[in-house]
Amino acid sequence: MKPLFIVTILILSLLGRSANAVPAGTLLISAKGACSRFSVSDKNYTCDKLLYAELPNGRFGYTFVVPGGVMTLFGGRTSQPAPERYTLIIDKIVTTFDQSGKTADLPATGTCVLYLSGDGKIFHELHCDVKGEVDRIVIDFKSDGKPVSADRF
Repeated sequence: MKPLFIVTILILSLLGRSANAVPAGTLLISAKGACSRFSVSDKNYTCDKLLYAELPNGRFGYTFVVPGGVMTLFGGRTSQPAPERYTLIIDKIVTTFDQSGKTADLPATGTCVLYLSGDGKIFHELHCDVKGEVDRIVIDFKSDGKPVSADRF
């Protein structure tokens, strides 16, 4: 089973959906690497991969699997003035951080800026600075320099 598919099933199960619920046309891209910084207010996390989703309804998101849960930063507006720099304007945070599987769906403001190769095959770095109702989230992710894995459902 592909690692991307496993992460997708995990995310969907935590969001209360089955793998059959992935909308047709959804693009999922995964990149391996490490977070040099992943802070949620006063808590620090680590990460070793990110999942980018492009949904057919015009929404986009970055998902991180962290110890004890999953966090996705969603937005509907993007900017890409150059092929190597992609900005997602964040307007929502969806988290699942407990064993009950309950999710929190919170409004947010901020940006995630992705630096990538011109052909989009390598995600170099991702920098997110997002403010939710209660927490500030800062993420600095650096990839392992290898091409991403991508699947369209």
